[in-house]
Amino acid sequence: MLVLIQLVIMLCGLLPIYLIKEEEDCEKREKNSLLTAMKRIPNIIREDKTVTALISAQLLISFYSLATPFYSVYAVSNLDVKDSVVGYFLSAQMFGRLCFSLVWARLCDKGHHRQIIQYTAIMYLISLVLMLVLGRSSMPKELVELGVIASFALTGAALNGMWIGLNNYVMETTRADRRPILLGFLNSLNVVTSILPLLGGFLLGYLPYQAVFLIAVIPLSLSVVMVRNLKTNRSGSNLI
Repeated sequence: MLVLIQLVIMLCGLLPIYLIKEEEDCEKREKNSLLTAMKRIPNIIREDKTVTALISAQLLISFYSLATPFYSVYAVSNLDVKDSVVGYFLSAQMFGRLCFSLVWARLCDKGHHRQIIQYTAIMYLISLVLMLVLGRSSMPKELVELGVIASFALTGAALNGMWIGLNNYVMETTRADRRPILLGFLNSLNVVTSILPLLGGFLLGYLPYQAVFLIAVIPLSLSVVMVRNLKTNRSGSNLI
């Protein structure tokens, strides 16, 4: 029933999209084949260190998916959270996505795209650290459950912020002729986010949950530092 409701809502959302009238692009663009576009990617990466740093930061942040898919199982099996509370985890995640979308939009309007990426990396990091702390604490079950719910809310908030910040950062700092290629390439890196949960599941066959969470903490910590060093381009000059 829930799937049917979601399908109806998604279909209703398609109608406004078809009603949007885009302005014609006055800028003439060269029509290149897919192969030609792919050949440009290595050159773009080599030409500017900012692109390399951005790709590296995205890959490092993607390591959140090494641990987050196993939060619920970890909470029930290791933190003795009741099964009846698990449903609240998804609600908390959706609540975080919904509420923080307004925050990200406000920061985006002010041009703080780099900061958005950094904040999302910090949120993922805090979420992981919180889960580790809960596993080592002797707090009452009610507080443990609230801590897990807070961790899910942070994860949900970071999910939207990552792509809002990343896409708008590219729009801010790159030339118009490179934007489609870079955006397409960066979005294709989602395959890493899809593979890492499989790696996490494999590691859990040999390591405890805390160890896998700690492994994810390392690249996320590095990403916070790397994103901080990304340049900004408020003036519109010196585009990549």
